[in-house]
Amino acid sequence: PITTETKAEPKQKPTPSPRKRRQLPSSSRWLVWLSSLTTIAALLFVVGGYLLVPYLTTTFFADHLAATLDRPVTIAKAAFDPFSLTMTLHNCIIGPKLAQKKYQVDPVLSFGKAKIDLEAIGLVTGKIITRNLEAEQFFVHLVRNKNGGYNLLEMARQIWPETSTDDEPAYSLNNI
Repeated sequence: PITTETKAEPKQKPTPSPRKRRQLPSSSRWLVWLSSLTTIAALLFVVGGYLLVPYLTTTFFADHLAATLDRPVTIAKAAFDPFSLTMTLHNCIIGPKLAQKKYQVDPVLSFGKAKIDLEAIGLVTGKIITRNLEAEQFFVHLVRNKNGGYNLLEMARQIWPETSTDDEPAYSLNNI
């Protein structure tokens, strides 16, 4: 007789079934997504306001302003409070025009400290709108040009060129 041996297969341990993640109702998922997005936006607002805006002001903004005006511009220190929208600049100097050798002695404009209170509507419209500007140790070297204008007005026109044709001014300075 032929006998066949059958090996008993070793018992395999049953594999545990993967745990099913408890599904949230769609309204709860939407709420979790919205709260996560709000938290991330708030963190970016705070970190960007306290760290990124002062860094960009002292580096890129100063360099851009210097290139626009063709004058050396330095900003020693900047601070920004995103909750009150207050920018504080320390030791800012806008030097004389690089091509004009006769005015190389004095800077055109300088101040020790300037506190600028910005309006929130300016963030939406893309304009710089201030409520209040306080400057300490303010120095201006005014020069009247041959055409009757002043050097500060020329700088202002370089920074904010007149693009509108209506009666609304591109910039306004009141209550000095």
